[in-house]
Amino acid sequence: MQWTDEQISGIRKLASEGFTRRETADKLGISYDALQGKARRLGIEFQKPLKNEYDSAKTHRKSQPVDRKVALNADGSQTVTALMRLKHEPNKDPRTLMELCGYDPDKFEMVLGDYKV
Repeated sequence: MQWTDEQISGIRKLASEGFTRRETADKLGISYDALQGKARRLGIEFQKPLKNEYDSAKTHRKSQPVDRKVALNADGSQTVTALMRLKHEPNKDPRTLMELCGYDPDKFEMVLGDYKV
């Protein structure tokens, strides 16, 4: 596949806004496999897909899909506002909150978090 500069910048933009590979492929009208290969070659990281079930070694809980808004800040950071309904009270440590929002805590740093019931 011949890639245009517009497609590559679109991939980078959507990835930085927190979209998954599948969402990005759909928005750009390209195949998931082509996008995955190009992103891997360019070193572009994508948001992991959100799961309806959250499961860790410490806890077991099910949640509703997250209503999430992602904003890209001028300094390159992201601000995420996530609204979710959980069936059980979650552990409120940064790692758990990031996982609930679909972020890999080993790749992202949570600078500030606010949890409201």
